[in-house]
Amino acid sequence: MKRLINLCVLLLCSSLFAQTYIPKYVGEYKQQIVNEGAYTLCYLNDYELSVWVAYDLNPAQNVKRADCFRVDPKIVGGTATPKDYLNTGFDKGHLAPCDDFCDSTEHMQNTFFMSNMSPQYPNFNRIVWRMLEAKAKLIYAKYGNCYVVTGPVLNAPPDKYMRIGTSVKTVVPRFFYKIYFAKDSDSYHAWAFIIENMTSKQQVDDFSKYQRTVRNIEQLTGIDFFTELPQETQEKVETSIEKLNF
Repeated sequence: MKRLINLCVLLLCSSLFAQTYIPKYVGEYKQQIVNEGAYTLCYLNDYELSVWVAYDLNPAQNVKRADCFRVDPKIVGGTATPKDYLNTGFDKGHLAPCDDFCDSTEHMQNTFFMSNMSPQYPNFNRIVWRMLEAKAKLIYAKYGNCYVVTGPVLNAPPDKYMRIGTSVKTVVPRFFYKIYFAKDSDSYHAWAFIIENMTSKQQVDDFSKYQRTVRNIEQLTGIDFFTELPQETQEKVETSIEKLNF
């Protein structure tokens, strides 16, 4: 009977979420988990940010980017508006990047919900973060699959951060994390990064200095990743650092 119940739960989760792995935020703040179609997010109203965004990469490029920033009607309590970012010195930085969702117009447009945005310094968003985002397609090209989970590091109380906006007060994160995960016939691979929300224009040729273990990120963020994996596999994936040599 217990096995039957577990199977039903697994099938239910598969129908609710398109993603292979759904992280679990175990922090103290109220969360909203929202299925945006091709990606899923976990929104914290106390920060007015998503603490994680997760998706399985589809590298198809069938449509071109068309900006359509807008509030997310699925978030109870509302999100920032595009105007909240005006004249703040911060970009509306995608967590799930538009370029990873150009398989369809709907998926591309859904990345412009403000729940998927985070205040990022322009040089960070347009140079460093974008360079790291590009690694997803390289991983997919090598392994034929790539799961991505990313978000801000929110390891201090909400009142300890700078905030922007008038409709809501959105926290400005000091750091962001990104985790890539892939599997082949007989092994699993994970690459985890933490990078400061920096003002520098410097390009990054080697991201290895930003690499951390998945376990490091779990400890900083209060998020449990890859709980669907067998315990032994999860332990190996989360405590090792594999070089990203491409």
